[in-house]
Amino acid sequence: VLSRPPEAIQGRRVHDFLAPAQADAYVATIRRALDDARPAELEYAVDLASGRAWFAGTASPLSADAVLWTARDVTARRQAEAAHEAAEAATRESEARFRGVLENLRAVAVCLDPAGRVTFLNDYALALTGWTRDEVLGVDWFARFVPDGHAVATVFHEAIARGEVPAHYENELLTRDGGRRLVAWDNVVLRDADGGIVGTASVGQDVTDQRRAEAALRELSTRDELTGLLNRRGLRPLVEQSLTLGRRTARRDAVLYMDLDRFKPINDSYGHAAGDDALVAVARVLRDTVRDGDLVARLGGDEFVVYAAGLAHAGEGH
Repeated sequence: VLSRPPEAIQGRRVHDFLAPAQADAYVATIRRALDDARPAELEYAVDLASGRAWFAGTASPLSADAVLWTARDVTARRQAEAAHEAAEAATRESEARFRGVLENLRAVAVCLDPAGRVTFLNDYALALTGWTRDEVLGVDWFARFVPDGHAVATVFHEAIARGEVPAHYENELLTRDGGRRLVAWDNVVLRDADGGIVGTASVGQDVTDQRRAEAALRELSTRDELTGLLNRRGLRPLVEQSLTLGRRTARRDAVLYMDLDRFKPINDSYGHAAGDDALVAVARVLRDTVRDGDLVARLGGDEFVVYAAGLAHAGEGH
C-alpha cells in the first residue's frame, strides 16, 4: 500500500509516511488500544502515487507495549459516500432554488409527500386559502383542501404507485371560510438522486373568475339580453334534441309562434325604453304561463316562440 519494500518501512516512524494529522490520529489510536487493553479503530487516508486511498485500521493489543495493526481498504466505500453526499447536497441546493421560485410565484404552489401530506405551501396559496404555514404543514392535503377529498386522494395514491401524476388537472380548492376556488394545476413527480419518489409539486392558477366569465359569455350567447329568454341560437339545439327524443317515443310536440300587435306605436309614442318594458312584461307572462320544461324564446324584435314538448302521444286524441 505504501509502495515501499519492507526493509524501507521497518524501524521507521509513522510520521515518516503519513501526513502529521493522520499520523497523530494513528498514534493516538495505538495508545488508546494499549491503555484500554482492547482493540481500537481508525479510518485514515494515505496519499499514494495513484491517488488518495482510505483504510479502516484496527489496533489490537499483543502486550503492554505492542499492538498488531490491520488495515482494510475502504476507498470504494468512501468514494461512494462522498458521491452520495455530493448528490444530496446538490439535491438540497436544487430544492432550495426550486422552493424559492415557487415562493415568488403569483400562483398556488404546493408540494406533497407520497402520503399526500403538505410539505410546502407558498405565501400566495396561504393568502388565498386563509391558513397559516404552521397550520398546514404536515396535514392531509385532500382532507383539508379538496371537496370530496377521499375520492381525489385515491386517484393521487394510485398515480404515485404508477410513478406518474396527471400533468394538467382542474379541481376546486376549499378555503378556510368554506369558500371554493377553481384551480388549474400543472403537476410533476419529485424524485431523489436515486430516482425514488419523494413527493409531488403542483403549480396552479386560480381560474374561478375566468370560468365564471366564460360561463357568463356562453349564457349571453344563448340568451336574449333584454328578456333573459332563450335567443335563436340557444333555442335551436334544445329543440333539435327534443325532436330527436320525440321521434323515439312517438310523442307530439307543439310550436307556438307569436308577435305583438301594435308594438311599433309604443316605441314611436313612448320611446324605446317603454317598448323594452313591454317586451320584458310579455316575456314574464309567457314564462309564468307555460309548463315547466317548455321552451320560451325571443327570436328578435317583437317575435316570440314557445316550444311545448309531450302534449300527446301518437294515437291519442287531440
